[in-house]
This record gives sequence, C-alpha cells and structure tokens, in this order.
Amino acid sequence: MLNITKIAAYSRALIACCIARWVGCSLALLLATSAHAAPGDPDTGFGGAGRAAPLFAAVSGASPSAVVIQPDGKIAVAAQCGSATYFVCVARRLPNGEPDPDFGGQGTIITTEQIGGDDRILMVMQKSGKLVIAFTCNPIYFCAIRLNANGTRDTSFGVGGKATVTAGVQNARTRAFAEQRDGKLVFAGECEPAGTPSFSASELGGYCAARITADGSMDVSFGAAGVEIVGAVPGVEPYSIFIVGIGEQANGKLVFAGQCKVSAEPPLPAATAACAFRRQSNGAPDIGYGQNGLAAIRIATENFYSATATLMQPDDALVIGGHC
Repeated sequence: MLNITKIAAYSRALIACCIARWVGCSLALLLATSAHAAPGDPDTGFGGAGRAAPLFAAVSGASPSAVVIQPDGKIAVAAQCGSATYFVCVARRLPNGEPDPDFGGQGTIITTEQIGGDDRILMVMQKSGKLVIAFTCNPIYFCAIRLNANGTRDTSFGVGGKATVTAGVQNARTRAFAEQRDGKLVFAGECEPAGTPSFSASELGGYCAARITADGSMDVSFGAAGVEIVGAVPGVEPYSIFIVGIGEQANGKLVFAGQCKVSAEPPLPAATAACAFRRQSNGAPDIGYGQNGLAAIRIATENFYSATATLMQPDDALVIGGHC
C-alpha cells in the first residue's frame, strides 16, 4: 500500500513512471516545494529540473510499481524488467536523485528472480532497514525476497533470501503485500486450493491470504499453516474478488480491500463495486464488519468499478480509489 503519510512527511509527491513502451527508459519524477519555487514546481535540487533518469538503463521494458522513501531520504524503486521474460529489478537513488553507489555498486540491482506473469512488484521496508520485495514467482506462487541495505541478498530470510508460499494453494498471484506492526508480512491475491482443477467450479470466493514471519518462515498461527483460503462470500459472485491493498487496524485485524461483483439486489442489478473484507488477526472471518465480514459500496446503480489503490487512515477508516 502507498504510504501517503511517509511521503507527506518529506513534503514531496514522488511519482515513479515507466515509458519504456514508447521510448525505452524509466523515469522518476519528484515534485516539491522550495524557497525558490512555487508549490508544485519541479524541484531543481532533484536530478535535472526535478527528474532523474534512467532508473534501469541496462534492461528493457522496465515497469516500476513500488516506491519506498527511506528514513535517510533515499528512494528505492522496485520494477518488473524484461520483455518476453520478466525479472525483479530494484533501484535506489540518493535524495538528490543521483544513483546510490552503496546499493549494488551503481544504484541498481537486476535479480535473477523470474516473475510468473506480467504482474506488479510490491515492496516494504522493515524496521531493520531491509527491503522486502513481493511478487508472483514462476511457477505461480506468492514469493518475496529480502535485500540488505547494500542491495545484497539477505540469506537469513526464508531459504537463501527467498520466501515462497506453496502449502495448500496453487495459481496464487500476488496482488497486495503489507508489513504488520509486529514485523509479520502478509500476502493477498487470487488463488485456488491445492489439488483442485484449475478454474474449477469450487466455492472459491476469488482470493486467499498468507502470512509469513519477519524472517520469512510460514506463520502457522494464521489460517491453516499460514494460508487462509477464502470460500464463498455471501452477496459476492465467485471469482470476482480482486484485492489491491491490505490495511492493519489498531486492534490487529486485517482489512483486504479492492473490488468485487456484488450480487443483484432487486431492483438493482449485479454490479462491480468497491469492496473490503475484514479478518481476525488469525485469519478467521470477522462477521462483525459490514455484512458478514464484507463492506461494499456501489458507485452507481449499474456500473463497472476498478479498484487501483487503498489507504488505511490513522482512525482505521479505509479509503479505496479506482476507476468508475
């Protein structure tokens, strides 16, 4: 999830964008206020005229999708790199936009981690200062790798620096990733129970969640051996749930937010709506949230809504943004 609070603390709006489809490069654009510029003008102290480019000059088809501003002001950007085959790439810039020579030698890490599909890369910074990058690995499972402050692989995380969630699930695509206050890491996305025919007619609601400990091992206190597969949700059409963010409330409960197709409620037809599902800290459904654990808002009586981002406010209220 986008940490708007942290970005606001630096009084800057950071936008990581990829224009590789057109000109073959990736840019990071930083807008800021300063004593010599009006609010919203480019920050000339960042790169050249407020931009630093390229982030991933050594590879083609880079699509940045995750940004972390570190406490020291350095900016880490994670991306999907490649064309026919996709890999995890990470770049780090100094506060002035220059490549950080202490990260991978030239400010960029091109990993050998192959992505199982054309998916987003997600990233969090742990309290230790280490970066955890989550993605859908090949084959299709929830995966995460952890990097030390200098960009090297942290072999104390998972197995050889990589955590993979395989128990009880198949075809699991990483759509959301978050760190809890206790350091545990949570995945969410589409999945199927292990052993079922692909795209079966089972009562799969459309997503599952998994939790690992801070060191990358499965958290057996969550769901079944660390995985909670969501069955049919009353009022939601099967296979219609798409999670884009995870929020942790002050009481430790987790809210998975995104979109789903709510069933018809005459005279209203079925419609894709903004949806949120709350689970207990152990992964069990929280039926006290919304209606039987589901909160949904129809944007109109008949519409298509596409969620793209979520934010948990300090008062535990949830904001979902998207297209409608």
